[in-house]
Amino acid sequence: MLRSLRIDHVGFVVADIHRHYGEHLCDVFAEGALGRLIHDPLQKVRVAFVSLPGAGLEMIEPAAADSPI
Repeated sequence: MLRSLRIDHVGFVVADIHRHYGEHLCDVFAEGALGRLIHDPLQKVRVAFVSLPGAGLEMIEPAAADSPI
C-alpha cells in the first residue's frame, strides 16, 4: 500500500560534500545540520547525513580517483 510508504533518506552524489552543503543545501534546509563525515575505504567514498524532519539526506563524495561514483 502506498499509504504506508515512508522515505528514510535520499542520497545525492556530489563532488565535495562541504562545498555543496555550504553553497546550496544549508540555505534550503536551514534546520538540517550536516553530520560528521564518514570515510568508507572499501567503497572509496565519504558520506555525511543531513537530518531533516521526517526524512534525511545522504551526501556521498568520491574519496579516490578510481571511486565507483
